[in-house]
Amino acid sequence: LAKVQPQASEDVFAESLVTPRNNGITDVLPVSEQKPVTVRVGERELPSFAPLTLPTVNQVTFPVDVVYTWVDGEEPAMRAKRARYQEHGMAEILDKETNASRYTSHDELKYSLRSLAMYADFVRHVYIVTDGQKPHWLDDTA
Repeated sequence: LAKVQPQASEDVFAESLVTPRNNGITDVLPVSEQKPVTVRVGERELPSFAPLTLPTVNQVTFPVDVVYTWVDGEEPAMRAKRARYQEHGMAEILDKETNASRYTSHDELKYSLRSLAMYADFVRHVYIVTDGQKPHWLDDTA
């Protein structure tokens, strides 16, 4: 079997750029009609074209707030509160709502907050809604 080489030149993608119009439809314009711009990446300034600097669907360009709900299911007051509601309502629903396994902590909140800090720089505020409790590891002085 013979190895087939691609026929397109290496700079085939540099021959034209996609540019959006006001009505949302895109046009393909030759590079010669594109306006060059300078883009700052860290400490460097690099040449580019205006359409390549527009936000994509993967970029968040607006503030996002994150809200968590959290309780310490092992706290005695919380266990007593759950026990008060175990006798009221429909059994098939109550087992899912008041069962102790639902409130078992595996530090999911801690790991989720770490992920936000590492990968979600677009988050503006993080709110943790609790029942008057605070995770023992949470430093709220910052």
